[in-house]
Amino acid sequence: MKRSTRLVALVAIVSTAALAAPKEKPPQDTVLLENGPAKVTVKDFDASMTRFPENLRQEAAAYPGVIMKNLDAIFVNRIAAQRAHEAKLDQDPLVQQRLQQIQEAYLAQKYLDHLYDQVKVPDLTLRAEEIYKSEPKRWVVPPTAALDDIIINFVGRTPEMALARGREAEKRIRAGEDFLAVAAEYTDDKNFKKSKGDLGISRLTDLEEPLRVAVEATKAGDITPATRSGPAVHILRVREKYPAMQRSFAEVKSQIMAEEDERIRRKATDDFLMQVRNDPKNLIHVDRVEALRTDIDFSKIDAARAKAIEQVEGRTQPQVK
Repeated sequence: MKRSTRLVALVAIVSTAALAAPKEKPPQDTVLLENGPAKVTVKDFDASMTRFPENLRQEAAAYPGVIMKNLDAIFVNRIAAQRAHEAKLDQDPLVQQRLQQIQEAYLAQKYLDHLYDQVKVPDLTLRAEEIYKSEPKRWVVPPTAALDDIIINFVGRTPEMALARGREAEKRIRAGEDFLAVAAEYTDDKNFKKSKGDLGISRLTDLEEPLRVAVEATKAGDITPATRSGPAVHILRVREKYPAMQRSFAEVKSQIMAEEDERIRRKATDDFLMQVRNDPKNLIHVDRVEALRTDIDFSKIDAARAKAIEQVEGRTQPQVK
């Protein structure tokens, strides 16, 4: 008997074992899922995977969840599209026009991606060195510190009460009690048992202003005063402090070259879009365009509706890589 898989079962299959990769991939016309005339093939799946960058497709296909999500979407969309056809929804002139626009948008995106990939980028070694020398401050790693944190939040207490509790913990630590033992008693950090309050190596410039000032004034091996910052009071143990450091060209060369490569490729696609928009042969009938605008008082459009309109608007343009 030919084995079939119902959609309910398909969606339920999520284990790696249930989707163990075959030794050899089936031919493109192999049917993976079907219901009457609705069939999903290997070719359908491969086409859906082009949503991923080419260098990620093989890895993405290693996840059972990715496979199931794609097959489910293709199948459901195909069935629903058939129902739409049977209901003659595709005979609506606006639906037909919108389908054409969707196809054009996809092809436009493919063309922009093609332009991006086809740009002939020269050897950027000398350019990278030039950029490095012209922006030396950009490649300075700011001062950092290895920090541990005791957090006392304002839940169930006023800021003044939290500060008083923080000063109490600070006093015990300065009197010689073990930092971690006091931290375990006072901190409100839910992850403390796992992290022990360790913040790792933190850039001082990334700390909120009160904490940055406190850490800068504290020597390595000491703790900061109980300091209010945002919705909590903190006591930071400064295990080690590291000064600002200039990164060498060798360290940042690949980063600079990658950024310059991206800039050159983006410029090529931007130039194309500008050329299309600024073509002197373009003719816009301003009066006809103006007639499209609905006569609504903008002040009566609430913020939520305005945001919704902006979100839809943002999806109408092809995205450059």
